[in-house]
Amino acid sequence: MKYFVEMSDERNGLVKKILSDEHYPAYELVSGSKNISNGDALVFSPAKKWDEKLVAELLNGIFLFSGNMPDSFSKQLIAKNITHKNYLRDETFIVKNANLTAEGLLALIIENTKKSIFENSVLILGGGRVGTALAALLWKLNVKTAICEYDVSRCGGLYVFCGDVIVGEDFVHRLDEFDVIVNSIPAAVINQKICDKIPGSTVLLEAASVPCVACESVRFNYVQAPKLPQKYSAESAAKIMVEFIKKSSSGG
Repeated sequence: MKYFVEMSDERNGLVKKILSDEHYPAYELVSGSKNISNGDALVFSPAKKWDEKLVAELLNGIFLFSGNMPDSFSKQLIAKNITHKNYLRDETFIVKNANLTAEGLLALIIENTKKSIFENSVLILGGGRVGTALAALLWKLNVKTAICEYDVSRCGGLYVFCGDVIVGEDFVHRLDEFDVIVNSIPAAVINQKICDKIPGSTVLLEAASVPCVACESVRFNYVQAPKLPQKYSAESAAKIMVEFIKKSSSGG
């Protein structure tokens, strides 16, 4: 199996380098390449966005390393005998990637506030992998932190990561308490009415794939935070991608 890596960012470049250094046949993925054969692998980042045109251009019989793809493309992949190896279906990768994302969010909190991290109070929207990883990191630093979770059945388990758990929109009544809001919920949970209640001095970091803010105007500092692992820890992010690639290539 040869590996053709899309060189879209520093992380992917490091993936190619690591594979080559470990004597795997790794090459830059070039549009229109004639060297890709049945059974070879195309390597993309977990954040790769797919559309019908890109899927139609994929060659038959390849292995495809990437993140999530719309379910509507499943039939096309099957018809082309393409084996999709999804980073985001692997529990080990998900946990390690969430930890790197949490570290990136910590860096963004420091960069976007004028206070010491120890003087900030942080509200995390969403008790998933990223939310709990960030909460655990802030807890270790003794930073005042709360997690908001909409799924009541999950709230009890969140006290392992944070001593202050808020259920659903109850966070709206406590917005004045927080200097920073970090969203990890991939849904528009903040409408204009809630937007208007968020103090102008607040920093809201958007870490989800779908923006949480559905407002025509905001008065606070709304910071988009995509692809944090490749931005703040590209080498570590590349290493966990390679771990997944090697494990999946060997049938793991």
